[in-house]
Amino acid sequence: MGQRIDGSATSQQGGDNEGDLCADADMVARQGCIICSRPAELHHVRRNGRLRARSPVIPLCPEHHRIGGHGVAVHAGRRSFEAAFGSEYDLLNKVKQR
Repeated sequence: MGQRIDGSATSQQGGDNEGDLCADADMVARQGCIICSRPAELHHVRRNGRLRARSPVIPLCPEHHRIGGHGVAVHAGRRSFEAAFGSEYDLLNKVKQR
């Protein structure tokens, strides 16, 4: 069984279909930033503080992803980002509910 970009399992036999993974990532990015709805890029959710090869992704605009300051961008300070907007897994659950 494979794994989709959002972390869910696929029913394919013999591994992942690269095209399906790209389509899933594109679909997530097209949703817009999970916080402000602006155009998004993909942020890989870390598990136990580590990035995994098949980490799920959440859509974040550049400001909430990497260029906003402390408490705004996840890469500027994870704890303050999560205090303001919720954990990465809270945001991932919102993505799945869209």
